[in-house]
Amino acid sequence: MSVFAVVGSAYRDALVRGKVDFSSDTFKIMLMKSGYVFDTNVVKYLKNVHGIFNGSGSVTDIAFSATNNSITTTAGDFVAAGLIAGNTITISNTTNNNFTVTISTVTTTTITVVETGTLVDETGTTAKIEANDELASANGYTQNSTPLGTATITDNSGSVDITFPTVSWTASGGDIGATPGAIVYDDTNADDVIVGYLDFGGEQTAANGSDFTIASLSVRVY
Repeated sequence: MSVFAVVGSAYRDALVRGKVDFSSDTFKIMLMKSGYVFDTNVVKYLKNVHGIFNGSGSVTDIAFSATNNSITTTAGDFVAAGLIAGNTITISNTTNNNFTVTISTVTTTTITVVETGTLVDETGTTAKIEANDELASANGYTQNSTPLGTATITDNSGSVDITFPTVSWTASGGDIGATPGAIVYDDTNADDVIVGYLDFGGEQTAANGSDFTIASLSVRVY
């Protein structure tokens, strides 16, 4: 398996501003769902993976258009909720539009979806729109719950290496995966900034009874 890493764009800014501390912060790692593609320019924070719009169900202005394949709001803000193009979103609390679809484009007030002929005309809803691009909790894997452990920090006279302990999940009751990669984020940072993405170079699966292991994950700071 060939693994390469992509650094999160917001992480660089947070590091410079002293908002990421490898000596004391808690970092977590999550496996991504099959087919996931990481875009460092838009996937900056945990909410871009697990964004929720109107989780309280209090906004009644959310409308669906079959003609435009769109979801609109006049009182909320889809972007502030963390929703981005490419998110898989699950819609609930509606009469006719409780579907799972993929965001094509998103602005503050409008989402268009990739799927045509799915959405049904509906207005005045209190829809909950929830993004979830992480691998589902099943068979020994639990979403948003795996810390990387205490890092070892090594000064290399010109760079600093931050190396985390090996992390592993044991598949039980079924396979873990397939998954194309893993996201690392700073759980202590107020914005849950994403440090980077490990691309596995292809979909990987741990068969029932075997381990899915990521060994000696390291970050180098110059």
